[in-house]
Amino acid sequence: MSKIIVCHTFQIMCDCGCGGMIRFEFHTDEDDDHYIEVGYWHSAFYFMQERIWQNAWKRIKLAWMMIRGKQYHLYDVIVNDKELADFKDWASKLQ
Repeated sequence: MSKIIVCHTFQIMCDCGCGGMIRFEFHTDEDDDHYIEVGYWHSAFYFMQERIWQNAWKRIKLAWMMIRGKQYHLYDVIVNDKELADFKDWASKLQ
């Protein structure tokens, strides 16, 4: 793997206050190859702190999606309009 010479980073925090965050890293190496790393972090304190029926309903829904062969996800991040606009500006500057 070539040495990374440029790394642009952008992160979005969840608006609900749970401490969740998505981080985008755009890398350019010395061979002028480009790639993006996307990471998700969550707060260990707030993660999965919900009532038993909310948790049970999510698990039933995920199991049904798996049985049906549909795509499913385990995490949501709520993004406000300003952060979305900032992300669009950041992404448009990447070349």
